[in-house]
Amino acid sequence: MRRITALLFVSLLFLGCQQTNEITKKVVGQPYWCLVEATKDGKQIPLKFKTGFSLYNTNNISGTFPVNGFRGEMYIAQDGAVKFGEVMWTSMAGSPEHMKEESALQQVLFEITKAEVKEQQLVMSNDSVTLKYAACDFGYMDNLRKNTWQLVGIEKQEPSDVVVAHSDPNTQYKNLQKKEDIKITLKCLLGNEYNSSTASIVYSISGKIGEKEYTAKLNVSKTTGRMSVSDVKGGEENEFTTYLKDLSNFSFMHDNLHIDTKNNVLLVFKKS
Repeated sequence: MRRITALLFVSLLFLGCQQTNEITKKVVGQPYWCLVEATKDGKQIPLKFKTGFSLYNTNNISGTFPVNGFRGEMYIAQDGAVKFGEVMWTSMAGSPEHMKEESALQQVLFEITKAEVKEQQLVMSNDSVTLKYAACDFGYMDNLRKNTWQLVGIEKQEPSDVVVAHSDPNTQYKNLQKKEDIKITLKCLLGNEYNSSTASIVYSISGKIGEKEYTAKLNVSKTTGRMSVSDVKGGEENEFTTYLKDLSNFSFMHDNLHIDTKNNVLLVFKKS
């Protein structure tokens, strides 16, 4: 009986350690954290270039300095104590101005020992350093969200097809079928929901399919950037309705928005 009790106690202790604490949930629950203020020994560290990070799968961190990117492990305890595991970063060179700021930030970020979340702000610190981050979005999502996109064409591709950017945007497609008459628009709103089971930020999308309004949820993975769409409601039933439910990835080329589907169909949108 004592042995069973002891085993049960150890099992419960192990499970408790595996649970994600509240502060970690808050950090993971935002798409990205952008550095907005940095001080060391009471003096400001000038910030001219974009720096930030994303936390996913509880303790995996991925981010950028002014030039190089980094990836590794960061653990946040229930009391806000921070500990970094192994961290690796790229080793590209930039201008002296970029590298000076990057060097200053590299020296302080991985020495952080405490984290605290206040509404949409994350404060990371130690005895001499304070880094303030604001909740922000993935860089590529900003462009998607700030515009309404009108479908202009559909291209059905072979699995081996690759769309290559040319100086003339009209030459980059092999067999684009113009679909301006379908009247499809896409609008994406800031993600306000986190799906922990898929490590995805959930966005709301809306627009028109034909003359009817539709809404849906766009799930963007924090680990791979891949997309999926769920809860499609409204809109006219046409071929785009099928494609909408089958989205897998998107990119930007010559100010066009490219959305790929799992069935090798490329949807081309332009700003409306």
